[in-house]
Amino acid sequence: MSWHNLAGEYGLPHRYASKKLEQHHVPTHCLPLSFHIELFKSSWRSADVYMDSIYQALGTTGFHVLRPMMLSLLALFHGRLIDNPVRRMAQETRNLVGEVTHEIFAMDDTIFIVLEVDMIAPQEQEHVARLFKLFISAAQDNHYSKSQVRIYGLLTDRVRFAFFSYDHSLRRFAFDEELLAGGPRGQYLTRLIPIANKIFNVLFSGYLALLQASAISKV
Repeated sequence: MSWHNLAGEYGLPHRYASKKLEQHHVPTHCLPLSFHIELFKSSWRSADVYMDSIYQALGTTGFHVLRPMMLSLLALFHGRLIDNPVRRMAQETRNLVGEVTHEIFAMDDTIFIVLEVDMIAPQEQEHVARLFKLFISAAQDNHYSKSQVRIYGLLTDRVRFAFFSYDHSLRRFAFDEELLAGGPRGQYLTRLIPIANKIFNVLFSGYLALLQASAISKV
C-alpha cells in the first residue's frame, strides 16, 4: 500500500510531512543514570566484538545498536513484554527494503514496532507508509483494537529515530518526534540516551493503555 493509497483512505496529507500529521506525545519519564551507564558499557562491548552499527549495511550479521538497548529495556518489565519480529516479517514480501527488527507484544497484542532501513531519505514517504501499513496489520490482529489502545512505531536508519503511533479505533495516525544520533562511537552511544528514554516511555505508555483496556473489558 503506497502513501497515495493511505492518504486517500485515511485522510492523510497528499504528500508526507511530519508536521502535517496529527501530533501525539507520550508522557516523559527518565530512566536512572545507572541504567544508562550499564547500557553504554554493554553497547560498547558489543561494538568491540562486531562492527560499529553505523558502518554496517542492514541485514548483515553483526552489531545492531538497538538490540542491547531493547534487551535492557524489556528486562525492566520482567517478562510482561515479549519481542517477536519474526511473525510480522513472515507476512511481508521479501523484496521490500528494510527490516522489522523488533515487534513488542503484551498480552499477545502488538504495542511497538521497529522498522529499520539503510537510509530514510530520499524514500521517506514510502518508508513511513510501510510502517503505517504494519500498524494496520498489527491492529487487525490485536484483541483490543476496538479500544483506544495505540500501537507505537519507530522508523530508523540508526541516525534518525522517528516515532509514530496509530489509534485503530479512530483510524488516525500520529507523529510524536524525531531524535538524532551520530558521530564517533562514544558520542553516538551518548546521544542514544534520550532515545532509550523515549523507547521506554513508548513501551510504558503502550503497556499501561493495554492493561487499562483489559481491566475495562472485564467490568
